[in-house]
Amino acid sequence: MKRLFLLLFSALLALPAQAASQPDPVCFLPGRHFDSAFLGNWEIAEWKVRYSIFMRDNQVCLLGRDQQTDEWFEIPEIQWDGQFLRASFLLRSTRWRTESQLGLASNDRLRDEYTWRDGRRVDYWTRRK
Repeated sequence: MKRLFLLLFSALLALPAQAASQPDPVCFLPGRHFDSAFLGNWEIAEWKVRYSIFMRDNQVCLLGRDQQTDEWFEIPEIQWDGQFLRASFLLRSTRWRTESQLGLASNDRLRDEYTWRDGRRVDYWTRRK
């Protein structure tokens, strides 16, 4: 019994003090056929950032989270042109803002070409298994 208590207590200590509650996803009705290869759970390991792109009803939805700060991205704008998914991402606490253009690099990678305060950059989102 004492061993079980210590195990449970250790697990509680490992939990974050106050996890950020998940916001409602940002969703839109794509005007053109949406490429299902974009759907899935993605990450940029270097930045400890995770994203989810999924379907809800007939809408495409997006969520993003910074794992380091335990903060969800605000996504004020999202659109699909038939080839690229474009979105704006904002981390309120740091005022980090990007304007991203996401395209398929392969079945397990998205190319994220984005602008931010220091100019243009390219990162790759990797599909999480």
